[in-house]
Amino acid sequence: MEITIQTEIDLIQLSKPERKCSDMLHGEDTIHSNLPEPPFHPTKVAHLIQRLDFIQQDNNNDLTNTDHWQIQFSKILLARIYYESGQYTLALEQLQNLALKMEDVQQGYGLVLLVEARTIKGMCFEWLDDLPSALASYHAAWLAVESQPQERSIMLSFWVEQCLYRACLLKLRSNCAVSDTLESMRAYVQLASSHWSPHWRMIKRWVVFKHYANYLVQTHKNNSFVPSTSAATVYEELSILMNLYRHLFTTLSPFLKPVAQGEYGLALAKMIMEGHDITGWGETNHIRRVLQFLYGVKNATFNHATVNRYIFLTLLRLGSLEEAKHALRAYLDLMGVPDFDTDFVLDDAMDETFNPHQKDHVTDQTPHITTVSKATHILQRLSPHEPLDAVIHVLLAGIQLYGDEEQNGVLAAYLSDLALDLLLMRSESSSDTKLDEVYRARGSSYGLIAAQSVDPESRAKHHEKALESFSKAVKMGPLCWKNHYCRGLQQAVVRDTHAAIQSLTRSIELYPRHVDGWHVLALLYSCRRTNDLNKARKTLEAGVLQSTLTSMSAQGIPVYSWTGEVNANELYEQAASYLSIRISLLALGEATHGPEHVLDAYEGLFGNYTQLTQQLGISFKEEEEEESVVVEKQKRSSPLIRRTSSSTQSTTSTVQNRRRSSSVESRVKKDSDSVLSRRPSQQQQGPVLMHRSNSTLDSSEIKKRQIQLIDLGLAKRIGSSTTASSLSRKGSERSLVTNASAVSLASLLKPSYSMGSLRSSSISSSFSNSSKGGTNAMKKGPVFSHLHHHQAFENRQKTKWQSQLVKLWIMSTETFMKAGLFEEAYKALSEAEELGLGDPGVWYQLGRLSLKAKALLKKGKATEELKRVAKDAFEKALVLDQHHVPSQIAKAKMYMVEGEYGLADGLFQEITRGFGWDDAEAWFEYGQLMKMKGQLLDAKSCFLFALDLHDTQAVRNLKSFKTFVY
Repeated sequence: MEITIQTEIDLIQLSKPERKCSDMLHGEDTIHSNLPEPPFHPTKVAHLIQRLDFIQQDNNNDLTNTDHWQIQFSKILLARIYYESGQYTLALEQLQNLALKMEDVQQGYGLVLLVEARTIKGMCFEWLDDLPSALASYHAAWLAVESQPQERSIMLSFWVEQCLYRACLLKLRSNCAVSDTLESMRAYVQLASSHWSPHWRMIKRWVVFKHYANYLVQTHKNNSFVPSTSAATVYEELSILMNLYRHLFTTLSPFLKPVAQGEYGLALAKMIMEGHDITGWGETNHIRRVLQFLYGVKNATFNHATVNRYIFLTLLRLGSLEEAKHALRAYLDLMGVPDFDTDFVLDDAMDETFNPHQKDHVTDQTPHITTVSKATHILQRLSPHEPLDAVIHVLLAGIQLYGDEEQNGVLAAYLSDLALDLLLMRSESSSDTKLDEVYRARGSSYGLIAAQSVDPESRAKHHEKALESFSKAVKMGPLCWKNHYCRGLQQAVVRDTHAAIQSLTRSIELYPRHVDGWHVLALLYSCRRTNDLNKARKTLEAGVLQSTLTSMSAQGIPVYSWTGEVNANELYEQAASYLSIRISLLALGEATHGPEHVLDAYEGLFGNYTQLTQQLGISFKEEEEEESVVVEKQKRSSPLIRRTSSSTQSTTSTVQNRRRSSSVESRVKKDSDSVLSRRPSQQQQGPVLMHRSNSTLDSSEIKKRQIQLIDLGLAKRIGSSTTASSLSRKGSERSLVTNASAVSLASLLKPSYSMGSLRSSSISSSFSNSSKGGTNAMKKGPVFSHLHHHQAFENRQKTKWQSQLVKLWIMSTETFMKAGLFEEAYKALSEAEELGLGDPGVWYQLGRLSLKAKALLKKGKATEELKRVAKDAFEKALVLDQHHVPSQIAKAKMYMVEGEYGLADGLFQEITRGFGWDDAEAWFEYGQLMKMKGQLLDAKSCFLFALDLHDTQAVRNLKSFKTFVY
């Protein structure tokens, strides 16, 4: 026994230098090429073999005494010596007649030798191409280890590593059953992360982890994955493996040369991105860890373009929009397109720089930006790591970022032109799928520029480019519903109703689950040119049935996805589409049957909003706490502040266990219940007022008192803090029915010092800035550029979603006004004001409500003050959005009433040349102005164009629909 032990020690000492040098060779191992460690020359181990000559003299396999045990152990050692020296046949001869079995040795040194013998036997069979026997030997060795999990021997660790490493690669090579292959891989990963981890070679772990990850992805694609007991899905198993993989890279990096670090890091990054693209990305916490790893690899690879591409896409998945812009800029810089997002673009074709937003002073035309030279630069930088398809994917994602999210039509169009040039310039045949996708993105980009253009010629040119691109997309991909939908929407915007209906019908035939397709088609049926409200209603109802709302929360999941994975952006869009189509149903009912018919429907609409808010996981708790602090400070300085925003509380009332009375549903129910008692058709009931007795007032007197009530309400809302303070304290103790003469509106109405003005001025700056494309930043909501990762997107979506609630209150205000319920209209507008002081629509409705009130009162001081309130409200709306068309029209009409024809003419020219080019009311009022000025031919032209626009005007504006579809 002493001879055997000493011989083994000598063999280990002999093999240490050789093994240290051979470890790195395993980095090139594949399932078809995995050579053993370089064998010793037989002369190096001849003296060791000679020591064990006594084995040949004793062939007794009886294990009844100690000597016979020692002979078996020595046979195993001799077989190992033969194996290490490349004499595989001789090694097998020693092991074929081995009498040692599992029941003979269950622990200690005997167990180590048994596992060693079976592993060596398997490796010898493998090198002799007897693969089934090799697999059987590896399996037998693993069974011996699996039955004794308490063993912690270092030598046992070495042979278990050899056994599982060889078994994993051989099972992949032999196409063994998925369950068997995964069993070996899972065992290897588990033990590599156990107490044996310091003794297992990192290079071999790298190889197994790589093949394990690829195999998981392959089984997922083939739908043959067999889950283990500890992980239910392939994503969970892959994410655990990737965490270990990234840790292994961190541990291995110090031992690698700089170039090797970059190669290993790039290979792992590629594996992570491609693997998760197929199996899913999971929660944002995991994506953040991936992003952190990618930044490390970026340094290791010296700013490699591929890693920058991965970082850009990962940032988009997290919703880090501002950081994603920087990453996109860095990527395109490396690919030969520097500073593409700056105000001054370098046009290589003209060898000069210019501002793409500034027109030429001679031709009055925006200079053309060529992307051909930029595309050439990219083609010159393509590589196996950066193929053209990868570049196109980045450009399409960039179009989504700048076009859809940032509403920057200029940059979106630039990127789409660049992508199109790349596809058209490459030598091999272009993929119709990619080409039609690029044409569709280009059409959406130019459609966005057209919507943001204030110049009629530029707008027409961009509309033409958009339609041309969509038509080419349809030609390239005739079976893609997205192409038909986008073309149909663009045709609807330019009022080509018949063609739009055909395109949208085809889109629905190809994919009936797209709700917006049904929605736009129904709105086209509602216009006077088609005049089929019944068909419009049925189409909307069909769209509602196709809605696929999910109970899945939008919190903690990827923001964007290009692989069909459920993502937060998709969930928000689905919710918005569902809410929008329900709103259109209500608007259509109002257009068909009148405003009184739909009053009850608002309760269900607000209920839908609350339900969707809860399903999306939106909570305004943090915002409410911050707002309460501000309100408390304002209360100490002014008693004019009314109750804090209750509508935001209502959207989360169920989640936060608030009282039912504070919820949106209960408020709407309370309002609608009171509305039911005020309908004009029920003339025996007047408005529900405090201290009301059995009144016998006629309807005209009731309306007059309603207007008086609004007078006081408006005065309290926008009046001076000192005067209104005393009134609010006294007013709470007496009836709300107050004689108009009892309150001096002239002393109360001071809009420039109103709390509304103060509150709106503090936020108006964030809404009044214009984007590069000419669109107000207000239209996109506040930009949370200082927030990182998922929070920025989340807060932006909260703002958008809350604006939907503001629109609901504004819409209900409009309905109440049409029904003559001015008290309820004022209540609804108050709710909208609390949530949307930065929304110009709120101030516009305030102006309209003031004018409605003025029209129902006799001329006097009160009517003059209401006129002043309306004018100031329209001005505030235009401060928030200088291109708010309804407010511009209202202001121009007031100029006409005041006899300021020159001011009205200038404003109408701005409206009809700008964003109100397709507004029927604007052209009609412009015609009225021309008529007043005696310009009858111009008036006729305006009236005819207004009539044409009115005939193609749907019950709701089509401009709010999403133009970018992915």
